This record gives sequence, structure tokens and C-alpha cells, in this order.
Amino acid sequence: MTGNDKKQQRAQARELDRLEVIRLRAEKKQKKQKAAADKKTRRAHLATLSGQDAKACRIAEKEAKHAARFEARTRLIREKEQYLTLDPAEKKSFCREKARMRRLKRRAASAASKAVKYVLLAALLGCIMYAGKVAYSALIDHTAAFGDTAKVSVTKPAPTDSPALPEATEAPMPEPTVDPYELLLSQADLDFMKGRVNLLVLGIDESIERSNWGSFRTDTMILVSIDFETKDIHMISLPRDSFVWIYGTDERERINTAFAKGGGYKKNGFQYAMNTVSMVLGGVPVNHYVCFDMNVVKEVVDAFGGLVYDVDIQVRMGGRRIELGVQHMDGQMVLDYCRQRKGDSDISRADRQQRMILAILDELKKTGQLKDVPAIYRAVSGNIYTDLTFEQIAALSIFGLGIEPESIQRHMLPGGFLNIDGTSLWGINQNQTKRLVKDIFGVNINVRDTDDLTYLRTLAAEKRQAVAVALAMVTEAEAYMNDPDFSTYAQPEEKTQLAALIQQLRLAAAVKNIHDVEPTIPPITQGIEALSQYRAAVITAVNERKQAAQSMPTPETSPVPESSP
Repeated sequence: MTGNDKKQQRAQARELDRLEVIRLRAEKKQKKQKAAADKKTRRAHLATLSGQDAKACRIAEKEAKHAARFEARTRLIREKEQYLTLDPAEKKSFCREKARMRRLKRRAASAASKAVKYVLLAALLGCIMYAGKVAYSALIDHTAAFGDTAKVSVTKPAPTDSPALPEATEAPMPEPTVDPYELLLSQADLDFMKGRVNLLVLGIDESIERSNWGSFRTDTMILVSIDFETKDIHMISLPRDSFVWIYGTDERERINTAFAKGGGYKKNGFQYAMNTVSMVLGGVPVNHYVCFDMNVVKEVVDAFGGLVYDVDIQVRMGGRRIELGVQHMDGQMVLDYCRQRKGDSDISRADRQQRMILAILDELKKTGQLKDVPAIYRAVSGNIYTDLTFEQIAALSIFGLGIEPESIQRHMLPGGFLNIDGTSLWGINQNQTKRLVKDIFGVNINVRDTDDLTYLRTLAAEKRQAVAVALAMVTEAEAYMNDPDFSTYAQPEEKTQLAALIQQLRLAAAVKNIHDVEPTIPPITQGIEALSQYRAAVITAVNERKQAAQSMPTPETSPVPESSP
């Protein structure tokens, strides 16, 4: 491509950008006019309604906003899923086009306000110049205050022998005290505090045995849903053993494996975890994530000086002990309390973690340190992974100042304990989850009976029953093979076939598949039927041969023929 061709191509690109900016401006203007017209129409419509009808209308509008927001988030998730399917070249082209559109949108948004900005800037400069002139006249050139009055000549006094007085020095002005709230307000992204935000909190229990981040599992998973308009906050704990479909795979597994399935923090672990939680809740979007090593809890608690807490369970960990009762807890004690699981269930541990989060929030609020959260975050940010910006974290701190911890509603993903092939899991109650999503997010979701706790428990019980019958039959068949009659009267091919069926059934009963237990049951039932039928046929054949052998005369008892005279 020649230089002229490149210039022509760039000129065409600039022209296309210019036309796109014009289109975006017109589109924005139309949206603004339509919004103003809709607002006017809405006010007129509400004025004609009674109080009850107006309230119902506002509730319907709120539900419509939630539905539209949910649809937009779902569309965004689909776009992200499609992006992951692209090859590297297509991803690069896609990102380049997205960046171009963001640039053009900024141009379209800023161009309309340039004239106003320049006018305001000129007015500000004029005011500054005028104020400077007035200050100069009043403080420096005192004669200017009297207009054209003739200047008075001043005779300089003769010097005297008296010692000169030291010149007065101006006292330094004290530095103005910075209001922490004003500082926090200046740092915050206030536009972030609109609508609803769903934030997934992930806690990774790092250990020496799992030094590679990609193999870590998220032992703590809490979805925090914040509605900035209604100031409703919900915490939904998802037990780490929740038996769910994992995003990006075609199998069910513990929910805490989603992060590792996505390749950990170095690849797509956060996206896999967020999308898996979204799937569990019927498509409710998960907007952001915050992930931290559990040791960060210790650092954060120590940073604000610990807290007083009523400990409800004895803790023994690493040679350390925490007794029951009200006591002051430092970072290490809080970490041990939140990690304690031995002798208790993971559900109880998730409940303790929720209560400790509220206690920490209450302590920060009472001591006025909630305003310091951005600074604390900066201090420990090396061990925290999040897609939130510093400005968004500051906005969350401002929002938290107006929230009482007692008003935060706590939830647990509905379900019950489930045992599949000897593996302990947390099965999900789909109907209760559907009601939970409706109560919190105001949307109806579709659920499948085959994913429900009751159905999975039935399958697991059927599998256990089939395995028990199979093992009992294997024991009986092996005992029969040691029977003397079988050894004596069974044919060689019968012995071989019976041994093969016993081994086949034993192997079928030993197969374990917690991802999907249903396919493992038919081979067991078929093996039971095949072994039962063949063993019965062999027993019949062996008994017949035994009876035939017993009815035949033996040489010792055979009659001796009489000799002829």
C-alpha cells in the first residue's frame, strides 16, 4: 500500500468517525427529548390517579426497571460468552472496535458542552481579573481608591540614631484541616451509586499444598446485592459444596471448583465463578467481584484495631484457642473464627462469616473508620483482586455510611445435605431458590426438577440400594462357586462364565460419578439381572447332574449275572 493510499484510508476513517459522532449526538438529543416528554406524560398521568393507583403504578415502573436492567445484564453476559468463543484475531478486532466506539461516544458527549465550557471559563477568567484589580487597588495602590485626587507629597523623615526596630514578620497561616468525608466524596464515583449492583465476594484459603493459584478453590462465596435507590442490601452465601452446573463445562460439580475450572486468577477464573453463580440464580447478573486471600482478613482487622465480639463456638486451630463469650478479637482470632469448620458444618461456618462481616462493618461505622476503607484497601491491595476501581470502592464507603448493619438481610442458598457415591454435597432446593430470587430481585426464573435436591436424593438412594443388592449377590455367587457340588458337577464353561459375570457386576458397582449418578445405575441393575439368571440356571443344571449321578448304579452294587448250569 502506497503512502497516498494510507492517507486516503485515514481520511476515510476520520470521515466515518465524524459521521458516527454526528449520529451519536442526534441519538442522544432524541433520547433526551423523549425522556423529557415521557417524564411530563408520567407526571400528568400520576396526577389523574388516586393514591393507591399511583403507588401501584410506581411499583410497576420499578419492576419494569428491574426487568430491563436484568435483560441488559443478561445480554452483556451473552456478549462475554460469545467473546470467549472468538479466535485471537477476532478478539483483537472486537476490542479495537469497542475502544473506537468508546472514544467516539466521549467525543459526542463532550462536544455538545464545549461552547458552554468555554463561556464559563471566559467568565471565570474575567471575574478573576476584576477581583485582582480590586485587590490591587485596595491593598497596594491606596491612592487609587480616591479617584483623581491630587497626589500628596510625602517628605521622608531624617534618619535618627535610635536603633532600628526589627521588621514585623507575618505569622504563618495554619494549614486547613481536610474533612475526611469531603476527601472521600471527592474520590468517589457517584455515578456508580445508581440502580442495583451485584458483587461476588470470594475468599480463597491459601495453603502451602496449593501454591499454584490455578488450583485454589473459593471456600467463601457471598453474593452481595445492593440497591442504591431503595438502600436494600442482601447477602446470599453459597456453600462451597453446592452441587451445581459449572459454567463452561457440561457437568455438575461443587461450586467452589468454578474458579479453578476457569484457570484461576491468571486466566478466566473470576468470570467462571461469576457466571456459575449467575446460572445458579437463574440468570441474575453478577456485575463485579472482590477476591482475597483469607489472610487479608487478618491484616484488615488489625489495621482498624480489632473489635469486640460474642464468640459462640470454641475454636482450636494451629495451637491457638478461642473460648466462648464476649472478648476483644484481633486479626488472627477473627481469621481462625471464620475458618473454623472441624466439628461443625460448612453451613454454620458460612453463617458465622456473614455475622462477622456485619460486626466488622458495625465497628468501622461506630469508630468513624468507614471513611478510611479506601486507605485500608490501598494498604492491602497487593493481596486483593477486584474489577472495582478505587473510585467505586470510595463510593461504596460513602453508601455504607448511611446504612445500619442490622438492616442488611442475610440469606443462605436454600438446600440440604446430599450424599452421592460417598461424597458429601449441598443440594439446591430449586423452588425455594426461585422464591428467593423473586423476593430479592423481583424476577421470575425457570428451574428444572432434575436439578432439585429431592430428585438428586432419590437418584442417590436408588444408586446406594442397587450397589447394596449387587454386593450381596456377588457375595452369594462367590460362596456358591466354593460349594463342592459346583466344583464337582459344573462344566468348565459354566465356571468361567459365572466368574466373569461376578467380576462384571463388582466393577459396575464400584463405578462412581458424582457429576451425574444416573448413568451409573442401569449397568448395575443389568448386571444383577444377568448374574441372577445365569446363577439360577447353573444351580439347576448342577442339581440335575448330581441327581443323575446319584441314581446311576455303582459298579460295587451292580447285580452279578447267574452262571449257566
